[in-house]
Amino acid sequence: RGGLAGEFSGKMAMYAQVPGNPTARETSGRELAELCFAKYGRYHDCTILRNKVGGDRWQVAFNIYGPCLGQRSFGYTEEQYLAKLDRTALMLNSWDQAWFVKQFLTQPIAPRAGLPSRPRPDSAVTLRLNNSPSWRDVDQEEVNSWFELTSG
Repeated sequence: RGGLAGEFSGKMAMYAQVPGNPTARETSGRELAELCFAKYGRYHDCTILRNKVGGDRWQVAFNIYGPCLGQRSFGYTEEQYLAKLDRTALMLNSWDQAWFVKQFLTQPIAPRAGLPSRPRPDSAVTLRLNNSPSWRDVDQEEVNSWFELTSG
């Protein structure tokens, strides 16, 4: 279908992916760690990054890196690692994007868009939050505030 009916139908299909249950839309640092372990077999380093992609546009992504808890070269204790993931979870919950990350972490391992299927020392697995069907509903000023707060 075309026109307004087609546009409405497309939006409804996108939003159908968003869970209605509020608890399914939130996460914690421990849950992110356990989901990462369940998918990849290791407690990989995870963070949220923002990169400028032109003009006033930004790409925001959840990245999973090769280094992991238990490696001598990993720069965090378990307590520090969970605290870092708690901050990540707060950001995701604040933007109502935790469900999108949890959905990704429970999907089978597969390469996407030329990126590796597993975290490696030279490449992260990247989930672009901008690709979430509900990202357009996120207050970009709030996103900016989080990055100002965490970069200082």
